[in-house]
Amino acid sequence: MNDLWEMPGHMIRRLHQASVSLFLEETAETDQSLTPVQYAALCAIRMRPGLDQATLAGLIAYDRVTIGGVVERLVQKGLVDRRVSARDRRARELALTEAGETLVGTVTPAVGRA
Repeated sequence: MNDLWEMPGHMIRRLHQASVSLFLEETAETDQSLTPVQYAALCAIRMRPGLDQATLAGLIAYDRVTIGGVVERLVQKGLVDRRVSARDRRARELALTEAGETLVGTVTPAVGRA
């Protein structure tokens, strides 16, 4: 059996844990409660206002089913506005609120440090 520290999967998992820890540590200094996935979603929505949840999931490589919960939390925090699409009544278009724009601007320097 290989040494645990020589197993790529284990090392990748540990690297991810360290990355998330650094992200949370740096962004905590901004007094914002935000996960790396939420930040990625906000940045993607900022770049492409009006995109739908399925497109968002693809852009940030996140599961289409789970992205609904991420978006719901961002809506509840008042950071994202979700509207029924005029083109496809089944789709929901996403855009940052003013608070979402402000938060991305505030947190981005901390994310860069992480």
